[in-house]
Amino acid sequence: QMAYPILFEILPWFLSLYEETNSLDAACLYAYAKFLAHIDDTNILYRKQWNGMQYARQCANEILTKPTIEMRRNYAIEVHQLFSLQKISPGGVGDLIATLLFVGQLCHEELRCHS
Repeated sequence: QMAYPILFEILPWFLSLYEETNSLDAACLYAYAKFLAHIDDTNILYRKQWNGMQYARQCANEILTKPTIEMRRNYAIEVHQLFSLQKISPGGVGDLIATLLFVGQLCHEELRCHS
């Protein structure tokens, strides 16, 4: 799936979660999981082929099913450790998060002042 349409799909949810929690970490984790669940990350595909992409997508969907931010964060740490061991690196998702932060700052003044 193409990345930029989903970026603008996620943006309102990202901004809303940031406003609700005042946590850039929580908002970025949500965006990370949403992007990973919905795009084909070319870095993962290059390194781990389609099976690796499907596995990463399954992990992302599991993150999103966690009912609290704390549970999402804890599970994401586990996923990160598994990804590191298996050399799964969602670089395309990282690029999209950087772009989301940039666009978010254009749309939301509080993000520009976030420290």
